[in-house]
Amino acid sequence: MVAEGAPAELINRVSGTIVSFDVPDSISLDSAASTFAEVLGADVSMSGRLVEVRVDQPTIAVHRLTGWAIEQSVELEGLSVRRASLEDVFLELTGEYGVGSGS
Repeated sequence: MVAEGAPAELINRVSGTIVSFDVPDSISLDSAASTFAEVLGADVSMSGRLVEVRVDQPTIAVHRLTGWAIEQSVELEGLSVRRASLEDVFLELTGEYGVGSGS
């Protein structure tokens, strides 16, 4: 057992909101993680071209991200904002959290 509590309690305790999107073609994959970590002020997980970042203030994060995209004249394909799932909580608690953990 790695944690105990009601599902909603575990999600609120361990997780936040997950913002994900595909790296625009104009951004190098080598620099993408550092670029988006700087833009969002949070750690970024990447799998291929998919970026995921866990944030506590999703409105601010999306505002920063879309502001950056407008300044760079790029589209953020696949942009989504979702609350973390129990699967995300489990993977984080067991140290296996990463991109593609699903919803």
